[in-house]
Amino acid sequence: MPTPKKTDSKTASKEAAAPKKKCCRKKKDADLEKSAKTAAARNEFTDEQTEAIAAAKAELAANPEWEHFVKMQRQHLLDLRDKSLDSMNGVARDTLRNHPEGSEASGSGEHQADAGSDAYDRDFALSLLSKEQDGLYEIEQALARIDNGTYGICEMSYKIIPIPRLEAI
Repeated sequence: MPTPKKTDSKTASKEAAAPKKKCCRKKKDADLEKSAKTAAARNEFTDEQTEAIAAAKAELAANPEWEHFVKMQRQHLLDLRDKSLDSMNGVARDTLRNHPEGSEASGSGEHQADAGSDAYDRDFALSLLSKEQDGLYEIEQALARIDNGTYGICEMSYKIIPIPRLEAI
């Protein structure tokens, strides 16, 4: 019968601290996507990417409808941004008005079920605000792409996005 291998505390801690190698395609794809978006945000492109973007820009400029479409999209995005900001302000205002922190209504004088309902309402309002904030970020990014001339060009493949797809905001 083989004898069990003896390990001291130093050996056990080294084995536990050793990094495990994982081969994960999804992580690599996510890293590539993140680096592409980071490069696009800083306008740091490889020569190949710059050429692809220039070709896409030239193709878009050749489309006689493109300039008018971008102006309309800009206005639509600005309107969406205003609606989103108004909605966020309304939700925040209503949440603060209905659930003031530190008031006598919150705390020991309130029934537990009421406190639970109020907590749920606050969490729901915060969830709405978070989603609105995410949408607002995307709108701001689209407006920035319009300003730098890359609106309508895919950030990953640098190919032209069809107008019907861009209209589906």
